Amino acid sequence: MNNAYTRKKIENYSYGLNDVIGKGYSSHVYRGRNDENSQNVAIKVIDLKMLKNEINRILLDSEIEVLKELKSQAHILTLHDVFTTKNNTYIISELCDSDLSKKVKHGLSEEEASACMRQIIAGYLNFARKDIIHRDLKPANILMSDGQIKIADFGFAIKVCDAAKSSKYNVGSPLYMAP
Repeated sequence: MNNAYTRKKIENYSYGLNDVIGKGYSSHVYRGRNDENSQNVAIKVIDLKMLKNEINRILLDSEIEVLKELKSQAHILTLHDVFTTKNNTYIISELCDSDLSKKVKHGLSEEEASACMRQIIAGYLNFARKDIIHRDLKPANILMSDGQIKIADFGFAIKVCDAAKSSKYNVGSPLYMAP
């Protein structure tokens, strides 16, 4: 059977190897499905072999911890499940339609931009109230689902109390970082 048509299964979720919707340094994100209720989900598969040093593992653990803490917060990507095997960590979350960078390319009216900003600020306040710093907030990490903003990709997020410990690491997307 052709590898591109293979479906992978992790617990009660599955995804097709040809259903990639995003890629990162150590991960791929797939359009998947909860096989128990047929709900569409996003499945982020992190290849643990690609996490070459301690800071990469710390950031992965931090991302999962932050997503769990922010579960059920408005305008934050909803985490459904996390699984770890010998080779991979799987982060199962809600599936979104698009991201803000694509919406901006097509143009936004003043009303649309204002509605987006209100939701972004509401999401930001939800993690700021929990003393979480995102550290990579950019249009590509602001997802959209049925017109609702969902802040995503907490891979560089940390708690305020841990910020001093990690200040020697420069993280984020250079074009969006403060000077």
